[in-house]
Amino acid sequence: MHSTLWPEFGKVRAGSEFLSSLFIHQSDKIYLAEDQDRGKYLRMEPRTIQKNSKEEDQGVVLAGIHATGVLYLITEASGVPEAVFKPIEGGLTDPLSIIIMIFNPTKRTGFAAESHTINRKHWICMHWDGRDLKKEKLANPGRFVWFNERAQDALIEKYGEDSDTARIRVYGLPPKQSADTLIHYESALAAQDRVVEAFDNDPLVIFADIGGEGTGTGADPSIITVLRGPALVRQVELQGQDTTQLSDRIAAITKDELASLPADTQWAVGVDVIGIGRGVYDQLNNVQRMRSLFRVDVSERPLDDRKYHRLRDQVWWEMREGFMDLREVVLPNAQREDCAMKKDEIDELIGELTCIKWAEVQGKIKVQGKGNSSGIPNVRPLTKSPNRADSLVGAWWLYKHAVSRIPRARRTRQRFTRQRALSWKAA
Repeated sequence: MHSTLWPEFGKVRAGSEFLSSLFIHQSDKIYLAEDQDRGKYLRMEPRTIQKNSKEEDQGVVLAGIHATGVLYLITEASGVPEAVFKPIEGGLTDPLSIIIMIFNPTKRTGFAAESHTINRKHWICMHWDGRDLKKEKLANPGRFVWFNERAQDALIEKYGEDSDTARIRVYGLPPKQSADTLIHYESALAAQDRVVEAFDNDPLVIFADIGGEGTGTGADPSIITVLRGPALVRQVELQGQDTTQLSDRIAAITKDELASLPADTQWAVGVDVIGIGRGVYDQLNNVQRMRSLFRVDVSERPLDDRKYHRLRDQVWWEMREGFMDLREVVLPNAQREDCAMKKDEIDELIGELTCIKWAEVQGKIKVQGKGNSSGIPNVRPLTKSPNRADSLVGAWWLYKHAVSRIPRARRTRQRFTRQRALSWKAA
């Protein structure tokens, strides 16, 4: 900080006649030349820690900073100890507070790394791939003279395209995902860039993960997911509604979606029947008289009890396969004009999908859960219900098991034209 970065500010100031007249640059602060208080109230200053200092001393370096507006510029954020971020988070209570972090993702955990994963919805996340800058430089000779694109090629050649060194120093990606993470972060991001052609016979799936009836901050919302084929169309969040209101909303969303689809479109509606979801299912079944309605209870036995402990383990594992093996899941991208979800909603979904752990327990697949135990040795249970992710997982389960991807006319034609098997005697 003091030997490299802080002197750079002085060089920038010295190189501009305008900035030299506007700012005073000292060893411990920069302030406006016309400031009679010499930066007492408005200033820029460097703060850093001693590398070998104790954890309790690391947080002190930024403690007590409060003002109407505070801007924290954090460079090499991956290497900043976690204790330093605690007073920074405390300072966000000030009216105008902003954090800008710049870092190479040298690790997958920690405050900086989690700003792009589990806490993504609270940040504006930006990513640069060094290969893009190389293309830009080659296309525009004379620009970016400070950038040595040959160094990238040397790193890739030396360590390999799939090495962690290339991922961190060239691609701007974190090290390879931990083996116990169910859905990898890169797979979730790839689903945003995936483009699939929509067919008229793509089935419609609507699934409701039912939360609680309370309206407090601790009450889980209900999330209704709309899938068209393998693509997530939108998610609707509802808070504090009773079973009648929820069933009416699900029925209305289903009617609206079907109105724009061909009459022979395959469709299914599913409800998580754990908790008050049972009442929502009964309303849809007995009052709304909805057909193609399915109840999903993930606490029940799985279809394959030789491989999974519970149905929840199986539905989450099939979601993993959709992202990482089959690579057919399509997530909305907020940069596209036709996106029906907000960026923070998509980021929250990606954060929930990529924070779940898994393990093989007693010879069967076990997915991290909530409650008193995660179900996995040495892994803590989830502290927050992944509502958006659970809703998508339920919809994906119905897409794989409750609807057909074959057009109805073709199914009918196959049923009546299929050749009857001949016996050996007739032959």
